[in-house]
Amino acid sequence: MAKRVSLSKEHLEINDIVEYKKDLEQSLRYYYLNAGSFKKFASYNTSELNQEKKDRLKELEIGCVFMILSSIESFIRINYEYRVRNRLKDELSKKLKTIDKDYDKAYKISIDKLCDTYKEYYQGKIFSHIKSSFKLRHWLAHGRYWEPKLGKKYDFNELYSLASELDRLFSI
Repeated sequence: MAKRVSLSKEHLEINDIVEYKKDLEQSLRYYYLNAGSFKKFASYNTSELNQEKKDRLKELEIGCVFMILSSIESFIRINYEYRVRNRLKDELSKKLKTIDKDYDKAYKISIDKLCDTYKEYYQGKIFSHIKSSFKLRHWLAHGRYWEPKLGKKYDFNELYSLASELDRLFSI
């Protein structure tokens, strides 16, 4: 049986990530709108200013994509911990307990393995999409130094929809 992890309760909720992203987008837009007030921009022409703003907004999007992917993983791992700790009797929980016995530490169970297990018990393709989206998370977490083969392009809004669907699924 895997040794239980101590849950930090510091995982981010989806709506907190959305609000964070909105706040920072608004702040960046305001910052570049008032660029004339900052010494940094004295030598910038309009094209350079617009390009830098576009680049900063793109990096913000990427950072928030990473945050939401991390949040999706935490939802799955917390649900797994809840099912195993509380010895739930449904078929999924029994399967998770079987997997749990094969590991000495719960965090060593790969997220892919958990997604594959959940996929067996839930209708639709949500866990296939989540598993696929973790390729993006892996690429982001490891420095984006190779050309990713993601199979599909994920943006913040699509990942937000996945996270919301997962949240609804686990809330039932």
